[in-house]
Amino acid sequence: MFQVEPILWLQQHGGPVWRIAMEVVSQLGRSGGYAAALIVLAFVVRRRPAIALVFVMLGCAVVIDTCKQGFAMPRPEHVDARVVGTVDAVVARGGAPGPLAALPDDTVAVTRATSGLERGFPSGHVASATAFALGVRWLMPWRGATWFAALWIPLMAVSRLSLGKHFVGDVLGGFVLGAVAAWIGSRVSLRLERAAPAPDRSRWLLVAVGVVALVAAALGVGNTPRMLGSLAGVAIATAAALRWAPAEPGIAMTVRWIRVGLAAAIYAGGTVAAAAIAADLGPLGQAVGAAIPVGLALVIPLLLVRRGAE
Repeated sequence: MFQVEPILWLQQHGGPVWRIAMEVVSQLGRSGGYAAALIVLAFVVRRRPAIALVFVMLGCAVVIDTCKQGFAMPRPEHVDARVVGTVDAVVARGGAPGPLAALPDDTVAVTRATSGLERGFPSGHVASATAFALGVRWLMPWRGATWFAALWIPLMAVSRLSLGKHFVGDVLGGFVLGAVAAWIGSRVSLRLERAAPAPDRSRWLLVAVGVVALVAAALGVGNTPRMLGSLAGVAIATAAALRWAPAEPGIAMTVRWIRVGLAAAIYAGGTVAAAAIAADLGPLGQAVGAAIPVGLALVIPLLLVRRGAE
């Protein structure tokens, strides 16, 4: 599962157009693409399951980054000069010798000793694609969700293999992680929805989640201050929405799309500004800088564009 041969086969049989297509797929699978999709789902389809899906995606991202730092495994482009990638290989021929063999110890040691290399296991793109697609399938009222998941997850896996960013083992690990995150998130969300906890208790629970995420970022837990900050922003914003902007049935589609535009503009502009300001403020500053635009993007459109705007 950590051989370079499958990657080499895909690269040899795919031309320039194929590589461009795989780059496009990978770019769509970054946080910005999912943020845009989640904004649309939250303001156009159903807010509550969409927010649950946001929690699934952010929780999955935190686990992904923690696993990457913990395992500290290289990518295919790092361990074999024949693999076409975006960085130079640090080992000429360092892939696993067989389908079920692990990467050689000296390969792992060299790549771990080389600074600046991104870690490979598990595949974050595949984990996110799986969490998103299966989360949509289990949480959202969309009949085409099964077909979407059956197409999007394998497509993302092939793109990461074709670009030399991940081994087959990385892809499988990402799929398992994303599936577990989606399953846990969907089960918890559905159970909470059936239990219908008191609004006050729900709000304080969400605030507690946000505070814990910020404290974890301040203490340097993992390597994900921005992801922890985003998680805090979503939790606190959801608590605020429960208090000041409860769910409104029968919202006109025009109002829904106005909210989408406002949320997208707030999130995009706020994220760029916060990243520039908080870059040198340490983990807590980065977390707060990520929390603010996410929270404002979820709350401000609900407060500014009321049902009376129809």
